[in-house]
Amino acid sequence: MKRSFLALAPLLLAVATVTSAKTRYSGEFNYRDFESAAVYFHGQTRKEIDHLCNTAEHASTEDLEECEHRDFERAVDALNRKVRALTAQIKKNDEQYAKPDDEPVALPSFLKSQAAWVQYRDNYLGAV
Repeated sequence: MKRSFLALAPLLLAVATVTSAKTRYSGEFNYRDFESAAVYFHGQTRKEIDHLCNTAEHASTEDLEECEHRDFERAVDALNRKVRALTAQIKKNDEQYAKPDDEPVALPSFLKSQAAWVQYRDNYLGAV
């Protein structure tokens, strides 16, 4: 009996370690807790980072979390580019179709909506 327990001891220790390990997703999540992917992956080429993130080969839990954060940053950048393009187009349309003394029609509403979205995101998605 003692021999079988000794044989299982390393397995039990490994299970205890795994079950007690904490990640950023273990508790309350906040996307602002992540450092930028550029800082985390500093010194690695894009090809190396892509390989790590696409294959998870030799990746730690923290590496995989940062890979997901890299994808999040890319999505935020794409969204911000789209918002800038829409803002420019709305401003152009307001200027083109407004009468000489008219206030902009759509741009103030769009900017107010964007500010409301940022506030919602930070209030409810910053710490989910």
